[in-house]
Amino acid sequence: MANYFCHIKIISTLFLNCVDMANYFCHIEINSTLFLNCEDMANYFCHIEINSTLFLNFVDMANYFCHIEINSTLFLNFVDMATYFCHIEINSTLFLNFVDMANYLCHIEINSTLFLNCVDMANYFCHIEINSTLFLNCVDMANYFCHIEINSTLFLNCEDMANYFCHIEINSTLFLNCAKEKKIDGNLTGDGMQNGGTLVVAKGGKLLLGFKQENPADHVESSDVLKALGIDPDTPSDGGSGKTGTNGAATKPTGYVCEGDVCRKT
Repeated sequence: MANYFCHIKIISTLFLNCVDMANYFCHIEINSTLFLNCEDMANYFCHIEINSTLFLNFVDMANYFCHIEINSTLFLNFVDMATYFCHIEINSTLFLNFVDMANYLCHIEINSTLFLNCVDMANYFCHIEINSTLFLNCVDMANYFCHIEINSTLFLNCEDMANYFCHIEINSTLFLNCAKEKKIDGNLTGDGMQNGGTLVVAKGGKLLLGFKQENPADHVESSDVLKALGIDPDTPSDGGSGKTGTNGAATKPTGYVCEGDVCRKT
């Protein structure tokens, strides 16, 4: 399906798959260096020195960043660790966070168009015509691809489609919305879960469960939470009964009492 959407013509160039289209956008010159594909461009940006360690590719840098304690610095969450690793110098420019570094790497010229940040560059690539439909930004293009029919249900945008896949039942609780979080008591299982937390249901169209803690240093595997709830983590949800109507409104389930987007069996 992904390659189908990439089978398009952009600036008189016909792409047959996503890899070719991605490499086309990476076939650019940055700081007098010509890149022929995305891998070379990615490795170029990773060819940097951090704490007297020179990284030549993504793999080496990723393995280095996977250490929890680095140079006597203990990281308790990914935000601090990510910001620490972005405190680096590239081409005599010092970056203090991910946003600045990302926008710097997007500050390039492509096809005589100068981009000052990643959002503008992303929308430029989305400013294309597909099946006689002109897209002016990435949001419109994303919703266009989500305007499809699945199991006799018509989706008008990506949010409705995502919520359809999140229409699942867990331990007699029916969830109608991806963003819904269900509060549960503590003492489920294992260390770090004694004070309760939030059971997070769903992201990205499939069942994903996580456990939010007050202390970000605490970490509990999703599979442990599932097992504590009596759910086999290897058994996928059936997706629920779906939605009806063009406005994406959820059907009121029979035999349930609903509070907002959470319904429980009567």
